[in-house]
Amino acid sequence: MNSHLSSFARHQRLIKGYMKQKERSLEVNDGDVLREQHKFVRDETADAEDYTTSWETRMAVKYYRRLHKEFALVDLSRYKEEKIGLRWRTEAEVVSGKGQFECGNVTQKKKCSEQESLHSYEVNFKYMEDNVVKNELVKLRLCRHCAKKLPGSSRIKSIKNKDQIEIIEKDNSKKKKKRKKRKHEFEVDEEIEEEEEIRSKRNDHGSTSSNKEDASNIWVNNEPKATSDEGDMDSYLQGLFF
Repeated sequence: MNSHLSSFARHQRLIKGYMKQKERSLEVNDGDVLREQHKFVRDETADAEDYTTSWETRMAVKYYRRLHKEFALVDLSRYKEEKIGLRWRTEAEVVSGKGQFECGNVTQKKKCSEQESLHSYEVNFKYMEDNVVKNELVKLRLCRHCAKKLPGSSRIKSIKNKDQIEIIEKDNSKKKKKRKKRKHEFEVDEEIEEEEEIRSKRNDHGSTSSNKEDASNIWVNNEPKATSDEGDMDSYLQGLFF
């Protein structure tokens, strides 16, 4: 078809196609490509097939490999709907300690920089990707205030409101009181047992001494009375004859 066109017509056609491609390339930048090709957890088998043929896949894979996946960062802007957003940490965030030594809440305009009382949470992250529902277990490091905003189904300890927190604290205080009471009762029992042992030892000592005295008194009380020789002879002879 192009053979029937003049040189100038072919030139105009090529320039028109080039300008369209240029406009399209200006509309789509690298950031758009990364957002389009990004996967929260990539499939290595699928990436290996597309790695040599698609530059978009190569760029997305290179970016994904630079992310650190020990702990994730969370966006809690829609926590009232029981929805959260997660992403992996960049090298700069790992160096600064964000998400590990500092609370991992990165909600826009409400970022949390708490560094005390951080706890680890394993979240069952359910998300939609390529029209497919997926699940992934992800670790988070959050302060207690931000952890309360996690959906109840995603946390190991589900705490949805202040009443439940108060109930848990009351239960813990009751348990502590019971432990103290048991400990006190145990100490009292030990003291009673010690006193009983001391009394029993005293009684045993008293009984042994009294027994000794009784044994000694046997010989004292039963000593033969002094009699005359003639009386002894008479009683002896009476016993022989009678």
